[in-house]
Amino acid sequence: MKRSSKSQRSRLARRLHRITGALVAVFLLFVSATGIVLNHAEQFDLDSAYIPGIFAKSYFSRSVSITGYLQQDKHFYLLAEDLYVDTGYVRHCGRTLGGVETFADGYLVLCDGALLWLDHDLNIVDWLTPGAGVPEGLLGIGKVNDHIVVFDDRSRFLADVNQLIFPAVEGELQIGESTRVPEELLMYESISWQQFVLDLHSGHFFGGLGKLLSDVVAVLLILMAVTGLMLWSRDRKPRP
Repeated sequence: MKRSSKSQRSRLARRLHRITGALVAVFLLFVSATGIVLNHAEQFDLDSAYIPGIFAKSYFSRSVSITGYLQQDKHFYLLAEDLYVDTGYVRHCGRTLGGVETFADGYLVLCDGALLWLDHDLNIVDWLTPGAGVPEGLLGIGKVNDHIVVFDDRSRFLADVNQLIFPAVEGELQIGESTRVPEELLMYESISWQQFVLDLHSGHFFGGLGKLLSDVVAVLLILMAVTGLMLWSRDRKPRP
């Protein structure tokens, strides 16, 4: 009966040893793989390459949303008074983005009362200010009968940027609504691959879950050591 009880404990110890060994092995493989990558970060150029914004946004908790305008599946928005289209910087725009409209020759963007003309490849064609004939005090941009118009608090003007004329116009005004800019665009080129792999290696990327996982692995290592000593001790005892 005594031998049977010892045999059961031995089988339990071996089973626990195998299970904890497998779990710890997965963790060690992960840590080893990320460690090797970090050791060769310069060769992989990880410091100058960036993770996708959809992953980078998990690093931040944003309390203020950024809004802009969506035209032809492109997001136009301001960051620190600079105009961005999707993830690309265009130029300084100013404090207000009055709207964006498309036309045959590209895009017209209203920046602080001035008109920025971009071609379809988002290259700057012209920067039109009141000195070039643009009406002063413009508040927004829209369309009337499929023609681009700009407007202030009293009047609407047809925006003919090819001839630089802005005659007054009447009709039903259609204005594009502002929309929230996806966070993955805002987070573009904010976290390098080197930082990302380092945070995976250390567990910081997972936050509180990473700390909990480290604790679990530590307990498993202790359990593995204890069961290993139990099996070693039993194997050393001479059998009758």
